[in-house]
Amino acid sequence: MVRSRRVSEAQWTRRVLELATFLAEEALAPDLFERFLAMLGSDLPATSAVLDYDSHEQRTEFVTWRLELDAMRAYSEHYHSINPFAFSILANRLYNGTYIGSQWVDQWAYLRSEYYNEFVRPRGERYFMAISLSHPDGRTGVPFYRGDSEGGDFTREEARRFDMLRPFLGNTVLLRRLHRRYSLTSLPIIKDDDRGKPDPCNDAAETLLSDGRLDVQSQQVSLASHGFSERVVLPRVTLEPSLIFRRRYGLSKRESEVAALLCDGLTYEEVASRLSISHHTVNSHVKSILRKLNLTSIRRLPLLLRETSR
Repeated sequence: MVRSRRVSEAQWTRRVLELATFLAEEALAPDLFERFLAMLGSDLPATSAVLDYDSHEQRTEFVTWRLELDAMRAYSEHYHSINPFAFSILANRLYNGTYIGSQWVDQWAYLRSEYYNEFVRPRGERYFMAISLSHPDGRTGVPFYRGDSEGGDFTREEARRFDMLRPFLGNTVLLRRLHRRYSLTSLPIIKDDDRGKPDPCNDAAETLLSDGRLDVQSQQVSLASHGFSERVVLPRVTLEPSLIFRRRYGLSKRESEVAALLCDGLTYEEVASRLSISHHTVNSHVKSILRKLNLTSIRRLPLLLRETSR
């Protein structure tokens, strides 16, 4: 039985920094995803892939590790549309996180499905896990598949550790999209000036900073959200919905935050909890947002955001 190699938390943190640095330095390389999946293969024996859908360009990038060309073509043409995990991601709004399939898909139905019996099972696989990323202009998924011979079902610890890669992967995906959109010839180099403001050091950075819809920060990005003090150098760029609502449509700071969270799929109750405000206050902000944006339903917000991001 092949299992993921056992590493300590400190060793894994160093590995995350290594992978994050690779993603940053090679963000514009044509074969980035192939090499990234190969690197992950040494940490997690499994069939894996990257599926990146850019709604702005109506473009899907599909790269796999250990999946034959015929199987990859079959997945793109048919099996992706009947993948029960893909349905579960949409139904449960699993847009940003790392999720284990057996915790979100009914296993009785899964083991009797066409998807499992015709696509997954013939390769000796059964279990799956996915890193899921949502962007204002698309979605990205990194699914992993393996069988009993490679360690059985994925664990919560594996999901937690691989989720540490998610913010860095998301940043790299956005950089690749901006590279195509703005025809950047190099990675943006950004430092902080004396006042702590982002200071562009090359033409690529100047181009990004000139776009008022982008929140461009300095190169230093930490793992503080995971309780670590290590830092990794990479340009951090975020297509920030709240900035779009504030700068383009004149919403207040709090209204913009509410609008951005609603676009991310949160309920009114979840928005209230996230911002530490009351449900009544959220309702008041929503009424103001609808009035200012001349909308009849809050459900129109994501569509407005996508149109603005084009």
